[in-house]
Amino acid sequence: MEDVRARLAGSGAFAFVLMDNVDTPSVLKKLKSGALDTGVLACDVLLSRFHLQVAAQTAVNSHRREKMKTSNVNSEVLFALSPSRTISQAFSTFGPAPTAKQVLFARYYADASTDSTKDLTEYVKGLVEGDVVDIDRLSTYSDVDKIRKIYKLNQKELSIGTLEEAIVTKIATSNL
Repeated sequence: MEDVRARLAGSGAFAFVLMDNVDTPSVLKKLKSGALDTGVLACDVLLSRFHLQVAAQTAVNSHRREKMKTSNVNSEVLFALSPSRTISQAFSTFGPAPTAKQVLFARYYADASTDSTKDLTEYVKGLVEGDVVDIDRLSTYSDVDKIRKIYKLNQKELSIGTLEEAIVTKIATSNL
């Protein structure tokens, strides 16, 4: 399996595991009970791996500066993705709906030398039923119209660069 980590500035790494055919209500129940120690993200609102990596770096930066808005760095990724500064809205927008079949799991590892992708894959497969799929399939699950609406991108922003560039710029500048 491909190493699907975001090596971060400084130390540490985020590992990502993309799954299809997931029983999402079961996942959400485990997440709420504390039995699942990962970030759980909706795939239809993620444009690309780079989009996700920028949010992961932003979450880790907030963690290092002790400026997190959520309870842990794994959930901070959802908040970092969001143009809203409301935690509940970030979770409802970037967390999976109970009807979702594709889910992305994200977990921070302080020790970047850990084989974090393998560790996270084994961890998730032990708790979640579904099929692990290549992270490069992430964009096939994206709902571009929904993403444009979430980030409130206008035609001028999109004429300057790509959709991905506009989104990443919004994430990167959200804490300035």
